[in-house]
Amino acid sequence: AQMAFPRQSPDGRFDLCVLSEVAYYWDRADLMAAGRWLCEHMEEGARVLLVHYTGDTDYPATADEALGTLEHATHELFASRLAERHQQYRLDLWERT
Repeated sequence: AQMAFPRQSPDGRFDLCVLSEVAYYWDRADLMAAGRWLCEHMEEGARVLLVHYTGDTDYPATADEALGTLEHATHELFASRLAERHQQYRLDLWERT
């Protein structure tokens, strides 16, 4: 289905969510909504893979700011399993605990 996540989102339970090159386009309200959706729809043991450009942009947030907000919204239910920072991007893997 084509949706404008997080304002539109699929129902059901999931074991994988990939957020690549999207989080820094969202404002704080959208990031918090995305975090709520992850908490409500990801199965125990599910993984969230996040990959984002870390260079300068004119987006609402940097990759670090956006993922920090998402992490704050999900910190009670997700644990970081991988956090890599490369020259132009960061790669994070979270697991629902």
